[in-house]
Amino acid sequence: MPKAVKKSITKAKRTIVEASGLNLINKKIQEVGRDPNLTAELNRMASANDVGAAVALFDAYERAAEAISAIENQPRSVAALEFLEAEQAQLWAKAYAVADKLKTMRPSHSERERFVEALFRCALMMGCEIEGATSVLLGALAVGELPEEQAARSA
Repeated sequence: MPKAVKKSITKAKRTIVEASGLNLINKKIQEVGRDPNLTAELNRMASANDVGAAVALFDAYERAAEAISAIENQPRSVAALEFLEAEQAQLWAKAYAVADKLKTMRPSHSERERFVEALFRCALMMGCEIEGATSVLLGALAVGELPEEQAARSA
């Protein structure tokens, strides 16, 4: 599993930058491959009304991947096991792609809890340690906050 903190070196300064917050959610951890339908659907999602749909899509891919995990331990041929592992990897890649889009969206007040929960679960599934997942949680909570909420949280 990937580490929670990714390091990148900039060409100009050669300094190490640590990713934190919502930047830890990254679809490039596991590439989806060519899936024009998913890409087109994610590109159409832009409004606050689409947050619920994106969370539902993330949940569906996550649950499907977990369902494959549940049946992997049953006796199977090597070819069937390899097929299941490939399908599971593809489902996780799709879930990560949806979460990567989700982190750029602004949830309505009614969708905020599901938004935060989905991104936190995604961070844990991507292999983030508790510090990284907490960073994602705080970043997700800050998205779409009203100025009064920001002031109350910082006080």
